[in-house]
Amino acid sequence: MAIEKKNIRKTGKPRVQVSMPSWPIGEKQTFWLFCGLSLMLTFILFGRFLFGSELFIFDDVGSDTLSMFFPNLVQSARYCRETGIPGWSFYIGVGDNCYPGVLLNPFHWVFIPMDAATIAYSIAWVQASVLFLTGLVFYRFLRVASFSLPVCIVGALLYSFGGYLVVGSSWYGHSIVIFWYTLSFWALNYYCEKELVVVYSSFCHDA
Repeated sequence: MAIEKKNIRKTGKPRVQVSMPSWPIGEKQTFWLFCGLSLMLTFILFGRFLFGSELFIFDDVGSDTLSMFFPNLVQSARYCRETGIPGWSFYIGVGDNCYPGVLLNPFHWVFIPMDAATIAYSIAWVQASVLFLTGLVFYRFLRVASFSLPVCIVGALLYSFGGYLVVGSSWYGHSIVIFWYTLSFWALNYYCEKELVVVYSSFCHDA
């Protein structure tokens, strides 16, 4: 006699539930942990330029810093101190427009009251600050995007201390551009999360 199908009980393998361990500290403690790790890595990378005898100016592969970037910073700072708002300067070749100069970059405003020697020693502090602040902004970007706390720490550290940004910091303006891009990512995501997408879309349409 054939066995009815309804009498057959299907047996399958028991489901295995994998539970991930919970993050042991709160959001505020995680943020301060990230700040501590980021600050430690920043001092490791820039320590010999911040506290040692070496300048963050290079004469080999990064010779642009010596032949172009550093002289431009000195010239822009001198012009702002002596003349005011950057305009036309005969210290650039046979004469050239230097507007807007350092006015376009808030990170370079600290150089305005400095002489050439002080600027040379201060470049490393500015670049280290840019690297550190970039990590902080990207951390906030990940939090606004609702990523978990461990992902925020690991992601922000990888972003701010990756080869692209670390090597790019030797081209002064390059690392600052990355900072502003990162800040724009955070701002755009912040406004989207705050349900202001319609306002942003209308702004882009009008532009």
